[in-house]
Amino acid sequence: MSDMQPQGVFKSPADLETFHETTDLDLKGVVVFTIALILMCVAAFVGLKIMMDQFAVEEKAEKARTPSRLIVDAPIAGPRLQADPGRERIEITERDLGRLNSYGWIDAKAGSAHIPIDRAIAILAKSGLPRRGKVDMFHPRPGSSKTAAAEPEAKPADAKAKAEPDAGAKP
Repeated sequence: MSDMQPQGVFKSPADLETFHETTDLDLKGVVVFTIALILMCVAAFVGLKIMMDQFAVEEKAEKARTPSRLIVDAPIAGPRLQADPGRERIEITERDLGRLNSYGWIDAKAGSAHIPIDRAIAILAKSGLPRRGKVDMFHPRPGSSKTAAAEPEAKPADAKAKAEPDAGAKP
């Protein structure tokens, strides 16, 4: 096998003396290189230290110029999660349904109250919605607000006529 032969021009053991390197490692070059490498690392570390100190001085000066309301040193609170969202939903629904199905004062001094929603629907079905007139935003009626001027409530006959459709009309 020709590929198993050593590389080079080796022919006999006598040739070993010819191919042997007689010069030793240059210790002076290695020491000079090592010292130069250490000096460069120290110079880099000193340069980084000077640069970081300068950044710290600039940061302090920037904080002194920034209004305190923009500086937030307090830790950010974690998310405020609901402990039991299902239970909270049930409580909110019960509270809202309790208000929708009960009587109570909104403002007792002003005489404003709330009634159960079923009762309110029955009252509106019986009497109808109040009628409103046209609103003239540029020439409001005296004594009325600019947004809406209400006409007197509909007469019961008008409400009855609205509630009953024409007999001849098909749905």
